[in-house]
Amino acid sequence: MSSIPLGRNELQSGFQVMSPPRRTASDRLLCFRQISSACNVPNLCCAAGWLAWCLVFCFGPSLQGSENEQGPAVAVGEPAAETVDTTPSANPERTELSQQIHAAFQLLRSDGRRASAEARELLAAHPNLPDAAALKLNWIAGSGASLSHQHEVALEFLKNAELLARQLDDRRMLRQVLRYEAPSYFELSRYAEGSAAADEGIRISLELADDSVLLPSLYNEKAANDRKLGNYESALKACEAALKLAVDSDDFRREVVVRMNLAEILTDFGTPTDAMAQYELALKIVERDPNDFIKASIKSEMARTALELHASDRATGLLDEAEPLAASHEYTEIQARISEIRGDICLSSNNHPEAKRRYQAALEFWKQLENPAGIALMESRLAQLNLKQGSEESIVEQLAHIDALEQIGEIDQFCSAIDEILPVLTQRGEWQMIAELHARARLAEQQRWAAKNSESMARLRGTAESIESRRQINGLESENQKQQQQLTDHSRQLKHSVLALLGTAVILIIMAVLLKSHNRVISQLRESRDELQRRRQLQLSIERRLSERQRSESLAVMAAGIAHDFNNLLTVISGSAEVGGMTSDADQKDALFQQIQTTSIQASELTSQLLQFLGGHKPSVKATSLTDVVESVSGLLNSIVRRKGTLELAGGADGGLARIDETHARQILVNLVTNATDAIHDGGYVQLEIGQRSLWTDDLVAMPVHESAESGEFRYIRVSDNGAGISPDVVQRIFDPYFSTKSSGRGLGLASVMGIVRSCGGAIDVAAAELGGTRFTVYIPVVETQDAVEPQAKDDKPLETADSGRNDLVTLEWDSSVQPQPTVLFVDDESGVAESMCRLLNSGGLRTVQALNAIDALRLVERADQRFCCVVTDYSMPGESGLWLADQLKDRFPGLPVILCSGYTDQVHQLDGRVDSFLQKPYTGKQLLRQIQPFVSGPGLDSTLPPKVSV
Repeated sequence: MSSIPLGRNELQSGFQVMSPPRRTASDRLLCFRQISSACNVPNLCCAAGWLAWCLVFCFGPSLQGSENEQGPAVAVGEPAAETVDTTPSANPERTELSQQIHAAFQLLRSDGRRASAEARELLAAHPNLPDAAALKLNWIAGSGASLSHQHEVALEFLKNAELLARQLDDRRMLRQVLRYEAPSYFELSRYAEGSAAADEGIRISLELADDSVLLPSLYNEKAANDRKLGNYESALKACEAALKLAVDSDDFRREVVVRMNLAEILTDFGTPTDAMAQYELALKIVERDPNDFIKASIKSEMARTALELHASDRATGLLDEAEPLAASHEYTEIQARISEIRGDICLSSNNHPEAKRRYQAALEFWKQLENPAGIALMESRLAQLNLKQGSEESIVEQLAHIDALEQIGEIDQFCSAIDEILPVLTQRGEWQMIAELHARARLAEQQRWAAKNSESMARLRGTAESIESRRQINGLESENQKQQQQLTDHSRQLKHSVLALLGTAVILIIMAVLLKSHNRVISQLRESRDELQRRRQLQLSIERRLSERQRSESLAVMAAGIAHDFNNLLTVISGSAEVGGMTSDADQKDALFQQIQTTSIQASELTSQLLQFLGGHKPSVKATSLTDVVESVSGLLNSIVRRKGTLELAGGADGGLARIDETHARQILVNLVTNATDAIHDGGYVQLEIGQRSLWTDDLVAMPVHESAESGEFRYIRVSDNGAGISPDVVQRIFDPYFSTKSSGRGLGLASVMGIVRSCGGAIDVAAAELGGTRFTVYIPVVETQDAVEPQAKDDKPLETADSGRNDLVTLEWDSSVQPQPTVLFVDDESGVAESMCRLLNSGGLRTVQALNAIDALRLVERADQRFCCVVTDYSMPGESGLWLADQLKDRFPGLPVILCSGYTDQVHQLDGRVDSFLQKPYTGKQLLRQIQPFVSGPGLDSTLPPKVSV
């Protein structure tokens, strides 16, 4: 309902409007530089404009005569020789008065009410002040009263200041006065006068072209007043201009005020959703501002808009946030709005007694502020409540308030009040009064538009008359001096005209040369750009082909290595099996079978290393102390290095825990130290260091292995040696599987290290050591505690793939007289695996039933003639998976144990209690029987078997 003042910040931001400063030689040089800059673009009109401005600026002071002799004007609000004589020897009283005026102006920054009072006291104590001093004091008194909501008092002194500014032809000071007249007119519902005042202030700012900070405020005040007048097109244009100026000047407080004004216009347009968006944006902008007044204002207006959107709960919440701010700082205007909106909320819920109490509280606040619009509005609301009772007194009271609203220019409220009373008058048959009210409403709309420009025209006429009168007085006083200086001035003008023509000729020549040079440079730049683009495309093509070639080479090496290793292992297995089939010696057969089993374990380890490189192995995530791991394997590391040199353990500072499993940390240490030992000569050294550092994105990008790492804190393992080092072209390939520069080894050590590091979210850096050789640094992310890492799956621990005990097959002894022999359902799509494991289970004393897929297995379990002690199923099978089968069995047969087998350990994390046990492939017969044994225990079963091993 009212304009939101910008507060003291606009005074603190320097409302010191200066006259044009003296023009020095450096200023003139700057003008010519601007012309030269304009010549660097093909825009002769721009250069010509700079040229014309330069001539006026450089030679204007001399052509204008004595302007510079007067000296620059002093900032508004500051003591100055031209406004108050401050020379102590001439008039000490004037010096004291100047200091008092300056003190009142400084006080205006913090306490407008007190500054206004002191200025009024000075005006009363000095009735015969010079016009300039009186102008300044009237402006301080009026602006201070406006900022403290004493708008009637403000206009009294601002009108005096306006008259003095027009008499003195001080347009800058007149603009200051108009800026504060506009909001005061607004608060007093004199919108036409407020719009005219803002309009004239805008026109003065545009004519002065001094980039004054007052311009966005004037546009905003014009928008607020025009909105109330119904001039929405003009209000929107002014609001748009104010918003652009506020944003361009990075003045977020003015931007917030303008956005609030725009939101009120959007509300008038019937688009409260758009208005709410503007309020929310304004509230977001002022989050950094400690000014609670603006925040409370925004939230109260948001509550009003929320109520229009029928969101009364949100409106109440916003008022609950705004009310403490308004009460703690005694923002009376906002308290009045909050009480008014709470009354509207109560009225919307038909709680008339509470609505009346809220409206009466708002009325008291508006009376404290002496705000006629607020008073009239609240009295009208109260009258409307009484009007619902239909009494004669309520009708008379409502008619009186209609008269009051018409007098203060609240046309919208005036028409709304008429709409409220018309149904009551219709019921009573007051047709003549109804016709009269209709006529008054139409007349009010016509009067609003008729009075649009009356005050503006009066101001323009007064300004013109004041300027003409002052020009005549000045002309009479200086006519004699002008006649005496006429010949001298004419000669000076002729001289500068000649200089201007010469300067124009020189500048045009320079412009032509620069324009030609500019076109040549542009052409060269285009050619250079095209050449750079062509080279870049060529470089990208070469890099792409090189990357594809390196990838093909890596895949070829990897495929050859895998084929070589597996062929060797298969040769051992097939040869041992062939010899075992030909020999009849039982001991030799056992030895051959043991060799087959050992070779199978080696093949399993080979696949595990390849999975680590490919990222298919998801290690258990734990918080591990790297320092403790080094201490636990220091003996092993010393024994590795001792054969060729010495191991030096550098003192690393204790830090956070590393996000890695202890087993994998040992594997990284052993691989790195082994590689470093192979690289050194006899008598060399290997240095091991544990530490901690922060890595940023730029640091990680420069490392060979960094894809899964994110910036943050890292623990690191650093292994350095003084060997021959690694050439740069080899660094890019050392992490490829089966790539090795050594005569021995498969080239999987660093590949598996890279796979582990990637799975932990770490990085690897390879660089030259300080004393020669190579330095490998493995970075593992830091975690604070074990609780900070993601939880492991239930019973998540690695399974052993070979037993360290006897190789004899475990046999389950079963007493069939007590209970039938238990039956195991074995499910695997590989018939060879299923047949061999079933024979093994049969040898262990169990009956077996075989199924090749999950659907057949489920049908076998559902058959009433078949009972199983447990189900052993593979994970990956065509059709439904083993995990799907486990879910179906747990749902239909919750008592039936399920053992899941798989070659991928990362699938353990998906189980989460969905199976009873997990067995990692490859596994031995003993391991399978140990998993089954707990589920077949009972009378007749040998209880001396080893305990169950579960995951």
